[in-house]
Amino acid sequence: YRWAREQPRGRFERIDEQVVAMAPESGGHVKSLVWLALRQAIGAAGVNCEALADEVAIAPATATFNRMRR
Repeated sequence: YRWAREQPRGRFERIDEQVVAMAPESGGHVKSLVWLALRQAIGAAGVNCEALADEVAIAPATATFNRMRR
């Protein structure tokens, strides 16, 4: 736990083996069409729930990409 407490706060991603600080996520990062598709699927399933997006990431074929959050 001590190691985790000593790490910088924020959102980071590993791109080409380098740790890079990233802007915090916001609702604007997720397209409304994805939300609409999820809403329609939930309606078709007849369940009483709500869909929330968890992240969107695109990595070029020449890069490695891993998400790291603290």
